[in-house]
Amino acid sequence: MITSDKRVWERLKKNFLKQEQTKLNLGWFESDRYGPENDNLPMAQVAKWNEEGHNNGEGSLVPGAETPPRPFMRVGLRKELKAGSNDKEFKKIVQAVAEGKSVFQPMRESGSAFRRTLQETMMRWDTPPNADFTIDLKGFDDPLYRTGQLISSVGFKVGED
Repeated sequence: MITSDKRVWERLKKNFLKQEQTKLNLGWFESDRYGPENDNLPMAQVAKWNEEGHNNGEGSLVPGAETPPRPFMRVGLRKELKAGSNDKEFKKIVQAVAEGKSVFQPMRESGSAFRRTLQETMMRWDTPPNADFTIDLKGFDDPLYRTGQLISSVGFKVGED
């Protein structure tokens, strides 16, 4: 007669469920803002406009013009992660779960690597290119880069929901 020992599987499942509430949030947070010269505009808002595209409102250089979407997070970052850019970090986190340990420390240790991956994705992003007018204003064609402040301000936080 063949018997099945499910204790290892049940323990692993329990560990995954226990750690499920722990999140590594990557991006821009409430305190990440441009200065008073830009009305303390939240960087997360600018990232969203870049990600999803937007209509340039009053006060912009070209009011009414459409800035196209540049989905650097939904497409670019996802592509990098699927290609294995942060496999080492994912393995550390899964290893902690498999061993019944907390994932807080491995996530904190991995946060900088995930941040770098997002920053590099933003620096390489080139589709669609800037309009000729924007290239003339900036002096270069780098759609997600103007001053570098948004890219350098990418952060991460580890916590529970």
